[in-house]
Amino acid sequence: MSRFLKALDDMPSKGSAIPCHTHLLRIANYGYMEGLSDDEMRSRMRQRLLETGRYADRFREVDEAIAYARQTYNLSPSHGHGKWYELRYERSQASYTGETRAATISKEAFLSIAELGKGITRQDFLEVSNPKPHGDRRDGILFLATLFAPDDILLVGEKFSKDLRTRDQWISLLEHTEGTYPFFIINPLSGSMHMDSSGRMSNRCDTAVKKFKYVLVEFDGDDNDPTFSLDNQLAFFSKIDLPIVAITYSGNKSIHGILSLGESIRSLGDWQREVKNILFGKILRPIGADFSNSNPSRMSRFPGHTRDNGKLQELLYLNADHRKGPIF
Repeated sequence: MSRFLKALDDMPSKGSAIPCHTHLLRIANYGYMEGLSDDEMRSRMRQRLLETGRYADRFREVDEAIAYARQTYNLSPSHGHGKWYELRYERSQASYTGETRAATISKEAFLSIAELGKGITRQDFLEVSNPKPHGDRRDGILFLATLFAPDDILLVGEKFSKDLRTRDQWISLLEHTEGTYPFFIINPLSGSMHMDSSGRMSNRCDTAVKKFKYVLVEFDGDDNDPTFSLDNQLAFFSKIDLPIVAITYSGNKSIHGILSLGESIRSLGDWQREVKNILFGKILRPIGADFSNSNPSRMSRFPGHTRDNGKLQELLYLNADHRKGPIF
């Protein structure tokens, strides 16, 4: 039996303690993974609602669940200049209003994806990584060598560092010293001073970015809320259909996913329109991703560094050629 049909059969009868729309989101995600059409999913899901004692006034939730599943899975890299993904989703098809309703849906949508990757471990990511991480400070070198060009100008260092070097200069420095660094800026910089949004000159601001290659996706873990647990974050990144080229454990409560933008984002205007407004605004933010990561000069945790808490910022996955489909 397919996972879609099993999820349909597992939908509890009316009166269950688990909200109906939680089950519907899960069913719709399985349907898209198995290539079912909207009409086929809609027909089967509506019939199952009636079989469990619910009424036709719940059909709206079927349409909303299908719309959210389409929003999540209908992303594919495009070729050449233009959108780096194709978004086949009409926002008007799902009209959630009110902060409480939006917050509820974001968690449920995240969990419906994480459910698909339940049981995926760090070791699973390590085994499919290409190249394989070392599990120590050498992973910083491996990370730079895999994702950046020799002459890319990068910032690696402390939180407020302004030290810029080419990729190969950073690799040479790391090879000849015992130290490591906690952070890096995710995109190559110009090496020059530029005016930032506050009117100050900086060599590490958004306007100083030269190549818009990557975007950081992160969910903030919370000890009081298991939704975005480390296990759930790993499960989410294993099944989301986005071009993930690197995954690093922060050494604390979050998993950092680096997405490739290819060569389609060529300006801050492109970034604002395609990454900030669409990718984050319509896709990632509604399912709980940290919106503060939606700028191109964002810092992320540098692999191979050991934090003050004694935990390694562990590189779990690398694949510079990953462009389409979930990792697992």
